[in-house]
Amino acid sequence: MQDINEIKKLDKNTISKYIKEKCYSNAKKIYEENLPYDVEERLKLELNSIIENNFEIKYLVASEVAKKSKEMGYLSYTRGSVGNSFVAFLLEIIDFNPIKYHLPFEMFAGIKYDKEPDIDLYISEKIIDKILEEIKDVKEEIKIYETNLPTFLKKLQDETKINPQDIDFDDKDTLNLFVKADTRGIFDFTSDFMINMLKKAKIRNFNDLVCVSALSHGTGTWDQNAECLIKEFDIPINMLVSNRADVMNYLIEKNIDKEKAYEITEFIRKGRSYTANNIFSYSTLEKEFQTKWEEYKEILRKHHIPQYYIRSCEKIIYLFPKAHCISIAENSFRSAWYKVHYPESFYKVYFEENKKN
Repeated sequence: MQDINEIKKLDKNTISKYIKEKCYSNAKKIYEENLPYDVEERLKLELNSIIENNFEIKYLVASEVAKKSKEMGYLSYTRGSVGNSFVAFLLEIIDFNPIKYHLPFEMFAGIKYDKEPDIDLYISEKIIDKILEEIKDVKEEIKIYETNLPTFLKKLQDETKINPQDIDFDDKDTLNLFVKADTRGIFDFTSDFMINMLKKAKIRNFNDLVCVSALSHGTGTWDQNAECLIKEFDIPINMLVSNRADVMNYLIEKNIDKEKAYEITEFIRKGRSYTANNIFSYSTLEKEFQTKWEEYKEILRKHHIPQYYIRSCEKIIYLFPKAHCISIAENSFRSAWYKVHYPESFYKVYFEENKKN
């Protein structure tokens, strides 16, 4: 597709066929000609959800915007829960595979798979005006935000000739930078709050870094909650209540039915378990939450969910999406990789950008 604004002129069958063909083609490049059963089932589930609910245009516009940004030399990245979508990965809206990270599609599409997709893209400030001009006739389909992070990464790529998308998230030297909390100048990890979190979090791998990011963006997740559980009981960060996807997956692993696991996760992530445990006015709604939480706690206990986990849920006001935090952690890790392996280039670009801004 050359002109993004032409998308609205295409009929549903044309768009659906294009999306299906591109998804299956890219999936077969990653896996094999005969897709693994679970991969094909996931792909069928998502495509059916998207096509039956007429969400094709939104996905296609987002895909073309991300493609256009990349063609102009700048990575784009997403916010929110769109990273839970395997189709979004195959259409190159996101650059990580949600199946690899065990991200349930339900956390984006809802348990009935009919939730309106909320697709937000971050684009370099260098090209955002051009991008907005190119999508002026379809811009209501997605939200686009301006950021300088893609510009920062492009300058580092120009300096080092290393593509940020080729960076290995298992690089031990880079991970050690986060273990030591030496993250001044690193995207989303440069504040005193984040540095103190890293010092206490005892991270061991990239997934732990994602959990740290989720805990920092949630409300009621770290202070007087996860921080205390690490300090007092040495509970690994991946076993704490840090994000939506991990909660739902954990409940399913404990043999709670998928629909009920989703229902409980949504209750927790919206802070309703907190409200149920901290009633202030005894309103009808608060009493309803209290009754429902007692029901859910009985299910959790029956399935051997630890008491510390249940108590942690009762302190959470808002739980962040893991997909968003993977995107944050990836770009943070990329920045840190340059700092570790090309420090002169990193600081040159860092001070140029900060002087300008």
